[in-house]
Amino acid sequence: MENNCLGTRCGVLRVFCAAVAVGFPVSGAWAVENVSIGQLGAVVGKAQIAREGKTLPATKGMSIFASDTLITSEKTAVKIQFSDGSSFMAFEGSTVKIEEYQIKAVGAKGVNVKSALDVAKGKVRFFVKPRDEGGSNEVTYKTANAVMGIRGTSGFIDATNPQKTQLVVLTGKVEVSNPKISGQAVFVAANQMTDVSAGKPPTPARQAPADLVKRLGNDASKVDAQDSKSQKSDDKKDDKKDDKKDDKKDDAKKDDVKKDDAKKDDAKKDDVKKDDAKKDDAKKDDVKKDDVKKDDVKKDD
Repeated sequence: MENNCLGTRCGVLRVFCAAVAVGFPVSGAWAVENVSIGQLGAVVGKAQIAREGKTLPATKGMSIFASDTLITSEKTAVKIQFSDGSSFMAFEGSTVKIEEYQIKAVGAKGVNVKSALDVAKGKVRFFVKPRDEGGSNEVTYKTANAVMGIRGTSGFIDATNPQKTQLVVLTGKVEVSNPKISGQAVFVAANQMTDVSAGKPPTPARQAPADLVKRLGNDASKVDAQDSKSQKSDDKKDDKKDDKKDDKKDDAKKDDVKKDDAKKDDAKKDDVKKDDAKKDDAKKDDVKKDDVKKDDVKKDD
């Protein structure tokens, strides 16, 4: 995962970073906003991340932090995958600020998640992972005229019109209200929708048209397909890297074998030379002995 820390970010609580990297923060403690809370998945088109007064180009695998703002251009779609398994997808012309994201381990496997996202404009698809093992979700999506409490569900929020928010729920249930009008919340179940206009309460939940659900699903499927394709491409690159490493290991082994063979050949040559030298010495000794015998014979005569 790419480290895009700026300023003092990530510098003071690395223990939390390590905990989030494996799935959850330290048991009983809320992870703080200086910790990476997820990463960018598919990036189709051009998008930017506004962070601490700086603007960064959005790239696949980029780390995401609480207080980041995602800004998408035309013909763009970006998916963010959170550490707890939840995600959201922003389509073209969207501005989404992550106002809060906290995660805390509960028991051996449970997790509590508290988050708030402000959809200033545009259209997003959200998925909040349902909790088990005693965990819970306190997830809120906001627009200019709507607040949506999400506990474990998926759907679409369309805020392309600043005067009107449209919510379509695919799974689970969402509580919707207009923050400027108290006491008139509406619960929207799976395959239902509602509209919230400026200065008005949410419309009663109604059945979402099949063609609308299909169109929204197709838009998201294209990005999911791109994300899957990118992941497969990354996996292939990793496989190629592993293959290259294996090839290097094989080459190293071959080199070692060649070196061993060369050493053995040199050793054999040395042995042959030593044997030849011994034979030569032996012959010289025999010649000397013969000469000595001849001299002795001559003396006797």
